[in-house]
Amino acid sequence: MEAISGATLTVMIDTVMILVSAGVLALQNTTLFSVSLLLIPIHIILAWAFVKPFQKIHREEMESYLVESLNGVATIKSLNGEELANYETEKRFVGFAKKNFKAGTIGNLSGSLEGFFNAIGNVVILWVGGMQVIEGHISIGQLITFNALFSYFFDPIKRLINLIPEMQEAYVASDRLGEILDLESEKGKENNKVMIEKIKGDIEFKNVDFRYGTREKILKKINLKIKAGEKIAIV
Repeated sequence: MEAISGATLTVMIDTVMILVSAGVLALQNTTLFSVSLLLIPIHIILAWAFVKPFQKIHREEMESYLVESLNGVATIKSLNGEELANYETEKRFVGFAKKNFKAGTIGNLSGSLEGFFNAIGNVVILWVGGMQVIEGHISIGQLITFNALFSYFFDPIKRLINLIPEMQEAYVASDRLGEILDLESEKGKENNKVMIEKIKGDIEFKNVDFRYGTREKILKKINLKIKAGEKIAIV
């Protein structure tokens, strides 16, 4: 919701900025304004070229293993599979970190290409403007003014184009979040539990391991027998 509300506000403000600045630039010089319009398709093509890579990497980052683990938590508990599940979670987390690094690399590549085409566009505008000054169509002051106002026109356009990958990420995140929210609550199965009022007899542990969370094991292959009525503390 935050991404959608922020995007809506950005679209409204930037659209007004584009329309106002476009009118001013067109009044300044129609030739330079026409040249500046040629940069828009380049940035749109560049943004769409990275849509599928971004969408793929974001889906891989938010893969449904967490959903599968939550959905099968009862099975994991009943089969004493917490250790294997924790190991699998750690392995997936490492994979997530690698995918996150890959997403950053793709983002850096996209930003570098965008900066390159911005520099080329500014050079072309200044070159065409310089030719206009030499031919006496405009003054140097008008060229400087146009170049200064150009950022108020093109920066909002770039922000609108850059909303595409952000909305893709928000869509994937909401899709995965919906999978988790649709899961049946484990609390609803509490009525089916078997309650034992009294337990009599000895308690025996065989080859028991223990660790805190996903840390290293602090107890390994413990064999212990506790007789009825006996109290034992492990320090």
